[in-house]
Amino acid sequence: MTIAIGYLCRDGLILGADSQSGISGSLKWPTQKILPIDVGGIHEGMAVNAAALAVAGAGNTHYLHEMQEISARLIDPSDTAMEIETKLRERYREFYTETVLPFAGTGGAPELWMMFGVQKDNSVSLYTTEQLSFRENRAYAAVGSGEFVARALIESTFPMYPPISVAKLLMVHALQHVRDRVDGVGGNSVIIAISQNKCEFVNRQFIREAEREFEKYRSAQVGLIQYVTGYLAEDEIGRVSGEASELRKALADITARG
Repeated sequence: MTIAIGYLCRDGLILGADSQSGISGSLKWPTQKILPIDVGGIHEGMAVNAAALAVAGAGNTHYLHEMQEISARLIDPSDTAMEIETKLRERYREFYTETVLPFAGTGGAPELWMMFGVQKDNSVSLYTTEQLSFRENRAYAAVGSGEFVARALIESTFPMYPPISVAKLLMVHALQHVRDRVDGVGGNSVIIAISQNKCEFVNRQFIREAEREFEKYRSAQVGLIQYVTGYLAEDEIGRVSGEASELRKALADITARG
């Protein structure tokens, strides 16, 4: 199992996933679970980015990778946003019917959840699947064994439609939060930002540095809860706010460095 999270932003969208596959309680190995797809085209004789697509998912990694490869060959530069949605929906349902449904009821049916983040011109969409269901999501989506942990965090604390610069940090925190709490979610976090019809991997150093700073967030969070409930003395607010202020500055520095 795994976790994949998608988050719509005011200037694009962002997808993130862990990078571990394995057999529960046994073997584990690293694997790439997000595929970026830039769809090129020609406008007035010049090469342009016609659309961008990132494909992630959870479940059986062999099936996930095959559906990613299918998606990479599926989209044409001339496709409209609606045509891209239709192609993805129809081809996914065909794939699921041909490869997963034959095993239904046998006890050996593979599990598969897909996530598609798409930008075409000014249109940004986030799709997820559940068996034969293919649906568009508003604001955010999560699939995999960590879905409900991710949803609880996002719905309770995350702003809706932030800029990508903020969403990168939020995604780092969300993936780290799930990895710390859900068995089978592991490996490094991989994050892709989609903006201006282009996919871009978030720098690995950015992710590592942000993860280290978010470890400190736990102390600040605990301090705030203890303060507002009256456990900490009134004069402790300076220390609590100081921790939050230092964390904010550190994350701003990480963002500035890219």
